[in-house]
Amino acid sequence: MSNLVITISRGYGSNGKLIGKTLAKELGIGFYDRNLLREASDASGVSEEYFGLNDEKVKFSLFKKKPEISEKPRTPEDDKYVSDDNIFNLQAAHIRTIAGRESCVIVGRCADTVLKNHDNIIKIYVYASPKYCIKTIMDMYGVSPTEAERLIKETDRERSAYYEHYTGKKWNDFSNYDLCLSASALGVEKCVKLIKDYIELKND
Repeated sequence: MSNLVITISRGYGSNGKLIGKTLAKELGIGFYDRNLLREASDASGVSEEYFGLNDEKVKFSLFKKKPEISEKPRTPEDDKYVSDDNIFNLQAAHIRTIAGRESCVIVGRCADTVLKNHDNIIKIYVYASPKYCIKTIMDMYGVSPTEAERLIKETDRERSAYYEHYTGKKWNDFSNYDLCLSASALGVEKCVKLIKDYIELKND
């Protein structure tokens, strides 16, 4: 069987990243979030800044353009090597490289769809109540409830648009995932335990 890969899509403020990081630590496997961008930059020779500018964001256009998605990214001599779509393709190629070399947890970046052909993947979606998300962001950044709410709406809108643009699916459609967890109902520790129990049941 191939490496176990757990992908986590998450609402902003739901503590999905913390759940993923805790899970990876308890399982003794790799954890990838923004460090994935650095690795993709090193592998491609493209500045990490380009990956950061396109990180789970898609530029707004009056004309909806179908993305140029390919498992074979453009090469450096191509004038579209650092186009938004090729940055996605380079990142996706590195996600497949990671999945091929090790068991791991990958947060966001459409990894659930990028790895659709990986035969040992568990796709998780973490969400939480507005009250829970607002408190998480307030505690994390020291902002007001109003500012926290604004950040949550803006970030979730960006993540949703990015996911739909590159996968053709709705980001918060629970049918895209194997397991959907309410962090506000369970808390971080129980979410981690539930995922570990699910892994055990799945492999039983």
